[in-house]
Amino acid sequence: MGADWPISYDDLEGACCSAEATMSISGDGDMAHVMPRSLPFPQPPHRMSPPDRIMKAAQPHQHFTMPTGRARQATETRIAYCASLRCRYCPADAKFTVSNGLMHLFAAPEVSVVTGAEVRHLGHARNSVSSVTYRAGGRDYTASADLFVLGANAIQTPAILLRSVLCGGLVGLGLHESHGASFEVFLDGIENFDGSTITTGLNFGLYDGAHPTEHGAALVYFENRWSHGMRVEPERMRPTFPIVIVTEELLDDRNRVVLDADDGAFVEFVGCPTRPFGGGRGTQGTARSSGAPAGPGHLRSSCPRNRTTPAGDVAGRR
Repeated sequence: MGADWPISYDDLEGACCSAEATMSISGDGDMAHVMPRSLPFPQPPHRMSPPDRIMKAAQPHQHFTMPTGRARQATETRIAYCASLRCRYCPADAKFTVSNGLMHLFAAPEVSVVTGAEVRHLGHARNSVSSVTYRAGGRDYTASADLFVLGANAIQTPAILLRSVLCGGLVGLGLHESHGASFEVFLDGIENFDGSTITTGLNFGLYDGAHPTEHGAALVYFENRWSHGMRVEPERMRPTFPIVIVTEELLDDRNRVVLDADDGAFVEFVGCPTRPFGGGRGTQGTARSSGAPAGPGHLRSSCPRNRTTPAGDVAGRR
């Protein structure tokens, strides 16, 4: 994110590893071939299905057990995942939640939870964030800390960084979607559905390489559930497996998050090569992140103190 990024990679990786340990993430150590790691996953990988094992043998550095917050082994607060396929409301409480993994933090006397608050900007100096200003009940407050973790989705995160003038590199640029398509594969002589989690495999065979310069990168998910219903042929209920192929749109820096005249998040979207926005290729559409209608905006500066007015003009720095 450029020289203005407030924390080091080592700090970020350390925070991620700590979060993985708290959540008891199970995962395949071989994933380090595509996503290098400093520490192994806290829990061993879930059991693969037969189609997964076949793909793993054929593509050992591209096919991996799906990392998941569903415990492979019991912890002090969670039992092992039960594979009941009712993951939205886990009946066994094996899936990580705040109530079974983080309540000891919320119970600490020095921890306060502020609900209904909006983070406005981050105070920083010498390449380090030292404070956060947030709005609650119509008033602004400031809190200081040694470490900040910003996770406010793909629209509000860049808006906060832009308001904070942390606008180096690609902040706000390349806003894009991913599209998933589901397929059912009929198997011959291979039975499925004996994996130990709802999605067993993640295949990177279409993810990296030269093709993303012209076509979207894709991930293939191997499912361990009857997404398309059971096969009705006798003795063929298990020789099938569902896959989901998720493909990203090609990046276009004209699709981005900027700030409007009120310093709110403002989305500029001009379309993409594969799925134009609006009536046709090159049509420009803009909308406030709240869903309220907004007029067209044409921001042509990369730093946030230049802002789009409702008429499409650019207001200068203040």
